Amino acid sequence: FFRLEPDRTLATKRLAGRKVNKERISIALCANADGSHKLKPLIIGKFEKPRCFKNIKIQFMPMTYHNNAKAWMITSLFQEWIWEFDHQVGLKHQGQRVLLLLDNCSSHKLDGLTLRYTDVYFLPPNTTSKIQPMDAGVIMSFKRHYRRSHVRLLLRYVEVDNRAEDLRMDILQAIRFIIQAWGELNPEVVRNC
Repeated sequence: FFRLEPDRTLATKRLAGRKVNKERISIALCANADGSHKLKPLIIGKFEKPRCFKNIKIQFMPMTYHNNAKAWMITSLFQEWIWEFDHQVGLKHQGQRVLLLLDNCSSHKLDGLTLRYTDVYFLPPNTTSKIQPMDAGVIMSFKRHYRRSHVRLLLRYVEVDNRAEDLRMDILQAIRFIIQAWGELNPEVVRNC
């Protein structure tokens, strides 16, 4: 929920009477084990060309955008992403192979796809977050950075006598927050996970 506002006040009370925004995007994040190299986030939205992309050259932004009806990772998107990942590994590491750890999401299917520079290891089903590096703190830290940017936007909006409910954050703003949050994520967070 990229537009989801805080559900608690500073006094940690639940805010009543708020309608939850259910508009979604999916984000795929990938980094090497020591955090020194973070790939561009893969962002999946519902629409091929949202109105907010008009006059914006998103191909020059440090992210990759795709779409499908439910804004979910699907097998064809995953296969396109992993093929590009393998190609980039070949260019960057001059033929050395890398190990890619993946969870067992139903869309993570190789289906005969041949990778030249990438060995893929699928974690067992129902694996605890303790051995899933991204789930062990990277995603939580990323979300914290994202939410901080979102709350700052809300505060700036309210400071000029507007109501936070009237702010319509679009997917382009969410993408900017995603890029910023991923960039701010300290490599040490990845290393410690």
